[in-house]
Amino acid sequence: MSHHYLAPYVGTGTEDDPFRPKGVDGLKTWTAIDLRADCTQAAGFALLAIETPDPSIGPYLGDDPDTERPGLPGLIRASLGILPEATRLRDILAELLILHGREDGTRYRPMRPSKDGQYTIWLGGQRWGSFRPIRGGSTIVESFNTADSDTLGPDLSWTELIGDADVVSTELSIITRASSAVARADSDLATDDHYCEAVLSATALGTSTYNYFGVECRKDSTTTLTNYNYRAVQTTTPLNEHRLQKFIAGTATQLGSSDAADVVAGEIVRIEADGSSISGWLNGIVSVGPVTDTAIVGSLRTSIRGLVDTGTGTARIKPFRAGDLSDIRCLHWASNKTTDFAHSSPIVVPITATTAGTDLVVMVQNGEDPNALPTVSTVTATDGVDTYNLSRRGGVQNTSGTKKINVECWSLRNAAAGLTSVSVTFTANAVGVACVVEYPNVQSLGQIVYATGTGTNPTINLTTQDSNNMVVVGFGNEDTGQAAFDVASSGIFRTTKYAFGDGSPDVAGALVDNPSPTPAAVANTLSYASSVLWAAVALELRTQAAGTAIPIRRAGAYA
Repeated sequence: MSHHYLAPYVGTGTEDDPFRPKGVDGLKTWTAIDLRADCTQAAGFALLAIETPDPSIGPYLGDDPDTERPGLPGLIRASLGILPEATRLRDILAELLILHGREDGTRYRPMRPSKDGQYTIWLGGQRWGSFRPIRGGSTIVESFNTADSDTLGPDLSWTELIGDADVVSTELSIITRASSAVARADSDLATDDHYCEAVLSATALGTSTYNYFGVECRKDSTTTLTNYNYRAVQTTTPLNEHRLQKFIAGTATQLGSSDAADVVAGEIVRIEADGSSISGWLNGIVSVGPVTDTAIVGSLRTSIRGLVDTGTGTARIKPFRAGDLSDIRCLHWASNKTTDFAHSSPIVVPITATTAGTDLVVMVQNGEDPNALPTVSTVTATDGVDTYNLSRRGGVQNTSGTKKINVECWSLRNAAAGLTSVSVTFTANAVGVACVVEYPNVQSLGQIVYATGTGTNPTINLTTQDSNNMVVVGFGNEDTGQAAFDVASSGIFRTTKYAFGDGSPDVAGALVDNPSPTPAAVANTLSYASSVLWAAVALELRTQAAGTAIPIRRAGAYA
């Protein structure tokens, strides 16, 4: 364990008496980062890391760089004349080196990136953090929360290029029979490296022989049908598959082999274009690709395409979402529950291997009736070798008579690559659910809000602070034999589990997310007809950091 100080320099600068941080004479190991404006003078400070504490050195910055310390910015300002926005030492050091350096000689020089574009900080022989600037982007969202209409909306402007798609029962429904319908969202994204996703809210062949529904990216503003397409296909062959293809002036070419996964109502389909890599995603997992294709570049819009052959088939979506890959988006999600018909701990959730620098958000829901209500004691993530502690962001409980529900939010900032499991431990054996999601490009964590109730259609609102922020919500309820959560009327319903208790309680848990292109009140609402005891926690993921737009890409534990 290292102890960190702002250490003034001592010495005369000669070969026999070089400048050095105060307190290092006689130490076998120490390391420092020079924060002086003029390295030919002793005046100034170093951020010093030593193994044994020495209060005579100077302002003490702590031994854990990931602990919230609201007093740290004041210590920094008193010595350096700079007031950081961050309150964790790891964040403060990145902010000082990357943002507050100067080339005019009034301060230390700003940190330079390495050839891969990242800023890497070393301290104590270990990588303190890796930092990568990202470009801004945009996000668009369509809820279809409006009266039945031949005009798509209400959140975006749409152009129906061929066929007919209408709003029916707050869903986009393919009306055309025997030919395709294509509707373009008439909002440019910032770059042609973007994604488009939708929930296939209803799908059925009925008496039809062929149905499909697809999301499209890299569509331009013309009527020419040129774009990439990822679709879910149903036929009476029988055939269920998911297919990636491109259209060039209406001519289709399949890209890669099909994914034979069944088409299921509620599935989430997504297409991504990243440079010349094109991929189709099904429920947060790469389904087809990435495939290298160079045919379509520069187009900034997205669209939907669907077909219901003659008959009574159905193809509907709700909601629709698209955005730049540089914005916050949901990469992967998973959930698990306690042992059925028992109280148990921990809940272990296998997850898709994480990408370095992303954020993990864990929503935990547990209930009791009539026993005392346990809470969460620890949440950890592991790659099988190293273990990382998540931090609790907040929680709420709701009680009615002997019934109790607890919902908590935990997160891991700037996760290491390759984490494959999350473990949730309770203070006592419990009945509950854990939902885990991974998000890239989160600049900072924002507000956290709570809601509780006993009525139908649980809902929670959070007003975002910046453009393109994401709101992540954990819902939980407690009863015996109640219905499971299965659909959201506002937001994308990512994952759910239903935990059976030993007698009572039973607990339903779910996770929903919803972004907003502009600062606004964002609602996440479940379509749920039962009146049961429920609670919800909402966390804001921000596209802007306090004072900086540079995300921190860390190797190691961060909370």
